[in-house]
Amino acid sequence: MSSPSSELKPSQFVRAGAGAGKTYSLTHEVLDYAKTFRLKEDRDPKVIVTTFTRKATQELKERLLILALEEYPDLVNFVNSKSKLHVSTIHGVTDLFLKRYGIILGLDPNYKIMGGLESDRFIKSLVSQKYMGRAELQSLLEIYNFSTLIDLFKKSAVYFLEDPSARFCTPEDFEKLLNQDLLQFKTCLLEFSRDVRECSPNEKWIDFVAQLEDSLHLLENGPQGLQEFLQIFADLKKPRKGKSDSPELQVLSDFFTKDLKAKRVKKLSEPEYTKEFWDYSAEVYRDFESLSRDVCQDLLATKLKQGKIDIHDLELLTAKLLNEEPSTGRAFSHEWDYWLVDEFQDTSPFQLKILEQLIGDRPKYMVGDPQQSIYLFRGARSRVFFETQEEVKSQGGSLDFKKLNRRSHPETLHFINDLFTSFGDQFAAMDPHLEGKSVDSTKKVAEIWCINDKDEVDLGIDKEAHSLVYAIEQLLKKEPNIALDRICVLARKNSTLTRIAQVLSEFNYPFHIHSSSAFFERREILDCIALLRFILNPHDNKNFISLCRSPWFRIEDDILATITRDSGFSHWENRAQAEDHSVIKTLEIYLKRSRECGIVQCFEEALTESLMLDFHWHRDPSGRVEANIWKFIYLLQLEERNAGFNPFSFIDQLGKEIQIEESDGEGDAVAILEPNRINLMTVHASKGLEFDHIFIPEINKKPRTKTNLDFTYNEDNHLMSFRVPWGDEGANKGNLNEKLWLRHLNEEELLESQRVFYVACSRAVKSIHLFWEKEIEEGSWADQLPFDFLKEGRVQTEHYSYDVFKCHESPQAYSSTDGGFEKRTYFQPESLQEEEKSLSVSELLQSKKYFAKDSVLNWVDRSEKANRGTEIHQYLESLKYLEDSDIKHWPEDVQRAVEFVRNFKEPPLAEVIERGEVEFGFILNLDASRIEGQIDLWGQLENGDYWLIDYKTGQAKYKAKAFDQMNIYALALRHLKGLKEDHPIHLAAVFPLEEKVFCQKAKTNSEIKEQFISG
Repeated sequence: MSSPSSELKPSQFVRAGAGAGKTYSLTHEVLDYAKTFRLKEDRDPKVIVTTFTRKATQELKERLLILALEEYPDLVNFVNSKSKLHVSTIHGVTDLFLKRYGIILGLDPNYKIMGGLESDRFIKSLVSQKYMGRAELQSLLEIYNFSTLIDLFKKSAVYFLEDPSARFCTPEDFEKLLNQDLLQFKTCLLEFSRDVRECSPNEKWIDFVAQLEDSLHLLENGPQGLQEFLQIFADLKKPRKGKSDSPELQVLSDFFTKDLKAKRVKKLSEPEYTKEFWDYSAEVYRDFESLSRDVCQDLLATKLKQGKIDIHDLELLTAKLLNEEPSTGRAFSHEWDYWLVDEFQDTSPFQLKILEQLIGDRPKYMVGDPQQSIYLFRGARSRVFFETQEEVKSQGGSLDFKKLNRRSHPETLHFINDLFTSFGDQFAAMDPHLEGKSVDSTKKVAEIWCINDKDEVDLGIDKEAHSLVYAIEQLLKKEPNIALDRICVLARKNSTLTRIAQVLSEFNYPFHIHSSSAFFERREILDCIALLRFILNPHDNKNFISLCRSPWFRIEDDILATITRDSGFSHWENRAQAEDHSVIKTLEIYLKRSRECGIVQCFEEALTESLMLDFHWHRDPSGRVEANIWKFIYLLQLEERNAGFNPFSFIDQLGKEIQIEESDGEGDAVAILEPNRINLMTVHASKGLEFDHIFIPEINKKPRTKTNLDFTYNEDNHLMSFRVPWGDEGANKGNLNEKLWLRHLNEEELLESQRVFYVACSRAVKSIHLFWEKEIEEGSWADQLPFDFLKEGRVQTEHYSYDVFKCHESPQAYSSTDGGFEKRTYFQPESLQEEEKSLSVSELLQSKKYFAKDSVLNWVDRSEKANRGTEIHQYLESLKYLEDSDIKHWPEDVQRAVEFVRNFKEPPLAEVIERGEVEFGFILNLDASRIEGQIDLWGQLENGDYWLIDYKTGQAKYKAKAFDQMNIYALALRHLKGLKEDHPIHLAAVFPLEEKVFCQKAKTNSEIKEQFISG
């Protein structure tokens, strides 16, 4: 018999592209269904909505409530009823299922979710207590350390539970994998042979490929055949290139030499292709598998007994229960009338199996966009989307493809369509939302900044970041009324965002970095925890040392060593050794205050008085770090209100026990002040959001793909393996199972990289700004651009226009029309209240040009020389501390540079090195300015002369810049040494790679200030 819900609603599968109103459709689907169901069944339905992230879950809840209040007021109670409308991630669904039926497995319904650190300790304790006597473990500990084995046990336990048919490789498996690999290689060689013949080559080439083809049958005969093939291949002589060879044949000749012979055939001689390696690996796997299956079983039993599980165990235990007791899945399914699955493209095959059993015969609404599948590292597979789509179609469900993009302006969307449909057939064009308007082809929707200043010397600035900030400056001039929070910088890595943030901060732009790092692992939170731990227990020696090494309660190393030496039970009890130290006195005051006014109040006051908040406000104008500290205080205050508050327990559980709907980690706090800021976030964090203007740096960097796997689970053949030590040095070596799975995984990673770029670009409403500096790496986003960026200027197409820029630009300091980005103070010493201008020496020199207009530098060569120059610079600066025996192992070009420097007589560089100081950092306060820099080498000779040396690994024709730098260094040196303003200082610019030295006398202090600092 059909259930009322299935008669009421057929299953639907919706593909909704970026900007197609997916959330709008989903929320209306929920409430339309609830309204229709209530009219027919005279009751509210029970509905589950599951999505991929906690952020998306929260957004859905808010959007459903707003929609109910505005259009479905009679359904507000339904939306607010958790028993009728369950909105969560899949972890929340599995948690609900295990709370109902987990008791069948012996799982306490009040189980706790362990964080990563506690989970690690859990399994380490189990293995240490129960398995140290096992012969297999002792054998494995001879080749792996304990931590490595624990990591392998954790991973194997997951796959044993996820896939009951999973097992470790045997020699027979390796031989099958070898045949599979050789078959692919044979196909590649046949294609090469065919391509050569189609080029109409000479007789020598015909004979060559004929010999190659005659040997290919050996690749079908396993390891023995492979060895015979390698011997024949080694004797094959490729014909030399001839003038009459076609260009295609020359390309094939290079391909054979550089790819087939130098890379692929060479790898066939690696150990993983030998039977000896297979046998040894299989022996290690036998010991490990026997042990790991027992560890997995005991680990699961212990978790169930203690009621403590990992976040991943929610899915694993659900799958185990569904396999052992399918009736639980059917019972849970029939508790609900309708299932809606959001972000379906991010579903893994394993999660899909769970959902299929939990949903059962209930009607379902699945929505997603395969073009936005970017969670490969979490197990998501874009193929799951298309396979399920076909399954729903075969079962009579309805399919819908929402192609109308309501987010991006029509011209911007045409730019996005042209860009991504050129990438391949995994992208489908979206339809613009015209609203009766025509497309304006003169409208600029994009900027491409391919910075390649070949004729300009590198002044040590981040040209890409400066150009990006300059582009923002120009945008704000063009649209002065735009809100800053409608601008977003998107990057693949947090380190890129930090680099951009430094330049934004330098030019006084308000910004906010949306960090993806764990909240309780951030430096400022660790500092807070150390202070709170001390107030609670000053006798925690490890924490005491950690606190005293922080900048807020710094005790010098020699004094700290005195306190900790022979301190017995407590370092703090031994503090009399430094009782006059200001930090010791301050900490004693805090301990006394905590007994008078309470721990939490004392902690808040200590944070303020230590200037931690002030420091972070000045160092991080975005307010993110400060907001994190206030969030920590809030969490502590919140916990304090609970009955039975135990501060020790609060600290002990920080970051360990996590909530189900916070499975992706406690995140950064958002600064509550100055909300109108430029957003900086990773592409993954931007999913579901939109901004008027998107800025994407580093599009010339190739995608990061995995090069090895410590543990391999091959989804295609259900085989597991891990690296084993091999060879004289005992380095861990991969195997064929890893190699073939990596090959598949790398292909998926390259396709996903394109989808990550699509997600970034499709966030844009009005414009997209792409940036890169230096060379374009193969396979990068820039490498795949279909647009013309060979010439500078405006390019107009049928539907839009875009600009190309090739030279970097430097921005001006930001100043808003509404009062600007004002800094505030809490409790500051006078030194912090003064408005100081801090400048590096490089910044002082930025306005000067040090190159001739007709000079041309090859960018790739200059980039390589710069990297090599940095290394040589470090070598030269270490000369003061090294013996000749160390130097003789250095590269030849470095040894030549060292010999030149040591033997140069005027000036006597060797004496300056011997008597002087290297890497001499300084901070020079001059009126309202503060100059920071570092001198390579300076010293006073025996005759009293001062010499200031600057090593330069660039070209000698740019010596003018070197002398300008050294004049500023001379100014600092005179001030720091108490010399007169005209005291003679000799300057030497040393170019060791060109074996040239140039000397001058430093200008007077007045002349230097007038040239570089005045105004």
